[in-house]
Amino acid sequence: PEDATLTKRLVGEPFNVSLAFVLERINGVDEEAFSFEVEMLIILSWEDNKIFSRCENAGVGGFAPSDPCGLFWQPTLLWPNAILDPHPQAELSPSIIEDFGLTTVVGRDAAANSGSGDPPSKVVNSSVGFRMFRVRGTFMASLDFRGFPYDWQQLNVTVQMPFTLPRRKARLLSRSEPQPTLGADAGTPIWEVMCVTASEDVLDYTNFGEVIFNSKDDPFANWYRAASTLPPSEMVAELKPGTNADEMTPESQRWSTATMTIHTRRIYNFYNLNFVLVVALLVFAS
Repeated sequence: PEDATLTKRLVGEPFNVSLAFVLERINGVDEEAFSFEVEMLIILSWEDNKIFSRCENAGVGGFAPSDPCGLFWQPTLLWPNAILDPHPQAELSPSIIEDFGLTTVVGRDAAANSGSGDPPSKVVNSSVGFRMFRVRGTFMASLDFRGFPYDWQQLNVTVQMPFTLPRRKARLLSRSEPQPTLGADAGTPIWEVMCVTASEDVLDYTNFGEVIFNSKDDPFANWYRAASTLPPSEMVAELKPGTNADEMTPESQRWSTATMTIHTRRIYNFYNLNFVLVVALLVFAS
């Protein structure tokens, strides 16, 4: 669950979470299903002055009740374009295949404020948390075959902050680690990975559900339309009990996202060779 005290502290400047993508391999590209499977390393880091204890790869296999590292907040990521396996017993996608746990550095400010805990670092003022794990997942792909077999494709993996932390409270700062040119070693013999880039975007839900809420003869839509005609304070109380008008703003309906884009090129020699072989056999048979 999200830390309530942290959420209160986030009102103001956005809380930055640095995210680094490191591509490890592409296990396959399904051109019929418009999807691909990838393995990658995710590295997260953030500042939090509530961290007062040094942790080294903590939490792998669970935290002990007496372990203070289990009290510290850690980012939660959503995967908007992941393809979930419909079978109830199947693993979630993406799944963590190796977890390196939580590592922290106690800052000078945190140690001074808490008056207890581990000795602070000599080089950072604010405490820092790191989380690193390897994941495997299947993601949707927008493929363009107009240049086949000389086509280039962009395979995107998108992560998002949880809905409890809109962009006005938390923001992802993404980067991709420098990548070598990967061919068959990338896990697939048909595609060559040329480079990997990272970008940041905003998921905007201010117009979310516009078609649904305008539907006729829909009891939920009727309630929503009627509530929208109330004065602002009453509308908020009707639509979102327990919130106030300041919290229900356009900025509260936007979430920070980060996307890793894998730029790939089809290895067309595979197709050319098969074409030449087929033509040669037909000529020989004739």
